[in-house]
Amino acid sequence: MTRRLDRRLGFTMVELLVALTLLSAIGALLLQLVRGSFMLYRDGDQRGDLYSTAIPVLEMLEDDLRAVDPGPDGRLLVLPSVFGNAGEGIFIRLVRSMPGGEQQHGVLRRAGTSVGAGGTYSGRDPGLEERSQIAPPSGLIEVAYALVQEPEDPVGVLTLYRGERAPAHGSGSFFASPGSDEGWVRKNLQPVATGILGLWLLCQGQETEDWQEEIVLEGAGGQGASLMTWDSTRGMLSSEKFPLARGGASLADPRDDVYPRALRIVLHVARGQRPEATLRRVLRADRKTIDVNTTEQFPGEENVVDRYVKVGSEWMLVGQHQNGEAVVERRCRRSGSRKTVHRIGEPVFVGRVFRKTLALPAARSWWSGEDR
Repeated sequence: MTRRLDRRLGFTMVELLVALTLLSAIGALLLQLVRGSFMLYRDGDQRGDLYSTAIPVLEMLEDDLRAVDPGPDGRLLVLPSVFGNAGEGIFIRLVRSMPGGEQQHGVLRRAGTSVGAGGTYSGRDPGLEERSQIAPPSGLIEVAYALVQEPEDPVGVLTLYRGERAPAHGSGSFFASPGSDEGWVRKNLQPVATGILGLWLLCQGQETEDWQEEIVLEGAGGQGASLMTWDSTRGMLSSEKFPLARGGASLADPRDDVYPRALRIVLHVARGQRPEATLRRVLRADRKTIDVNTTEQFPGEENVVDRYVKVGSEWMLVGQHQNGEAVVERRCRRSGSRKTVHRIGEPVFVGRVFRKTLALPAARSWWSGEDR
């Protein structure tokens, strides 16, 4: 009787296998849940970082551009590719109405209250005693934007600088042949955002039929496309740079000034110290396939527009990708004809693109063929 009872208390092999199978299935399900939660948290964290960079920049640019002054002292000068590679640089200068009016400005509300005041406001508070020495701004202020590569950031990840100056066209004006190097930017402007891969401003003129964004960013815009360069005075840039230029005499004649009907801001941002991938194989100048540690966050096939990644200062258009390999088109967005070699471990940034299209209250695009 004792032997029979002991034999009934044991587990059969089938029962053990069933239990192990159930435990394995539950473990795999829990692993998937944990992995999914981690990916959801990672994506949310990344999205939050990118939005916290992009939204303030877009709002700041929109505020300045909507306030552009179309009067005799007004200016809007947009130049791409001044402080860096052709595919990432931009230099914007404009004259706008005073934010909130002079009486609401913390510094300039006291400007011109001293006899013979002729000083300049350069975006920094000179102190209570010096505020009254600033020349009267007449309700206008100059603003400038530029992108700069900082030494401490990965190559291709840029910092946006912004500066203010008053009175408009006074001493040290942003329009008085400023320097074209990064030293000038750091001296005259202040950093406002980092983690920027590219920033472009497309201008819609009278003859613009379509933005043709991707074509224009590649530097191949034609008839009916938007413009990446603008000179509202028609006298500061040559006709080779701006098709509506009329020569130096036009600079002093505000009657023929022109402003875009609309503007499109295209902003590509990334987390500068946290790339989405890194190269695991040397990328030679003639290779059309990149080998990275992961392509998990690369743009999918459903994304037919924003399929660009950035390696160093080189933009690449991503095609099919899987298992850490991606087919790419090299040296896109005018990022140079020079063939570049990228080393193992070099970061690959995917980031995210933000766009803002706005009508310009100062629009004046009434020119005719004769005017050109």
